[in-house]
Amino acid sequence: MRSKVFILLVFIVATSCLPKDSVQLRDVTNFSLALGESETLSGDAVFYNPNSSRMKLREVKIDVYLDGNKSAFVDQNTHVVAKPKSEFTIPVTLKLADGVRIKDLALRYADGKEI
Repeated sequence: MRSKVFILLVFIVATSCLPKDSVQLRDVTNFSLALGESETLSGDAVFYNPNSSRMKLREVKIDVYLDGNKSAFVDQNTHVVAKPKSEFTIPVTLKLADGVRIKDLALRYADGKEI
C-alpha cells in the first residue's frame, strides 16, 4: 500500500512541474541577409513564456510559409532559460527551402505582399 501511495505522489509531483502552455513567437526583428552558396536570413526572434514557472528552451523549430508554400525554416539548438511571464530574444538563422531564392522574396515584398 505504501508503494502505491509513493508512486502516486511521485506522479503528481512530476506532472505538476510540466509547463502548461507552449512558448509563443511574438516577433522577428533585426533582419540581415547573407548571400553566398546558401542564401540565409538572420534575425532576432522574440518569444514569450506564458507560464508562471521558468523553463529551459533547448531547440527552436519554425517553419515559414508564404502563400501556403514552405519558404524557409529555422532548426537550431539553444540553451536559454526563459523567465516566467516574460519575453526573451534568441538570434535565429532562417534557411531558405529548396527552390526559394532571396530574389523571389524581394519581388513579393516589392509587389506589396506581406511577408
